[in-house]
Amino acid sequence: MAAAERRDAHRAQITTAEQRLAAAQDKTDKAAQVHIDIRCQRSEGMAAELATGLTDGAPCPVCGSCSHPTLPRHPTGHPIREDEQAAEKTHQRLQQRDKVAAELHKLCEDAAAATGEAGDTPLADLKADHETLTTQLANSLKRVADRRSAEE
Repeated sequence: MAAAERRDAHRAQITTAEQRLAAAQDKTDKAAQVHIDIRCQRSEGMAAELATGLTDGAPCPVCGSCSHPTLPRHPTGHPIREDEQAAEKTHQRLQQRDKVAAELHKLCEDAAAATGEAGDTPLADLKADHETLTTQLANSLKRVADRRSAEE
């Protein structure tokens, strides 16, 4: 019965872990997409981002020219390096999929071991059988005790 209780507990935990894994994967995927989107937007506006650091007479870090004719401007709301770094950190922080998958794998192994020990008989049936057998044992012991008294 103890193995059956462990088996059933592990099965319940497996269901919860599967839900956590799906949620973790979803969060990770969304964070990855935000990070990718910000990186793409930033790459598209990289010329404008580089232009913010240019001053007349100082060399351009890309081409070395000291002349900066028409400087591109950031569109409103354009992400900057800090936005990209923040999105990347969020993505990394949410990458719990491997941890949750390892927990799920361990639960599955534990459930399989408990199932091997207890079988697939439902716990309620095992408890009913245990109660019946316990009653039969008590009755048998009583009959044996009564028989000994009669023999004496």
